[in-house]
This record gives sequence, structure tokens and C-alpha cells, in this order.
Amino acid sequence: MSKTIPIRAGYPQPPPQLDAEGRAAWNRGLALWLDGTLQQRDLDAWQAYCAAFDEKKHCETIANRDG
Repeated sequence: MSKTIPIRAGYPQPPPQLDAEGRAAWNRGLALWLDGTLQQRDLDAWQAYCAAFDEKKHCETIANRDG
């Protein structure tokens, strides 16, 4: 008897509101998507996680600028 493998939709493109750091984080999620760790139900939290990279970069830029 053969095993049925569910078909998953492709990994979505990064949300347009993410900047470079957030998009880079989003793209690193592809491996998690392919192995089934990251799933459709996780995408809202994943987006927030990726947005935190943008925020971190913004804060680092201000700290480096202002000392």
C-alpha cells in the first residue's frame, strides 16, 4: 500500500512591508517550509518574527548614528 503525501502550496513571497533584513529572514524560512516545520498557520507569527529583523536593523542604524 502506498503512502499518501499531502500537497502543500508553494512558499509565499515576502510581504511587501518587509525591508531588506526582514525579507532576508523570510527567505531563510524556505528550508523550514520545505521540511514541514513552518506551515500556513504559522505565517502571521513568522511575519512578525521577520519584521523584528527590520526593527533591529533600524535600531542599530540609530545607535550607530547617534552613538
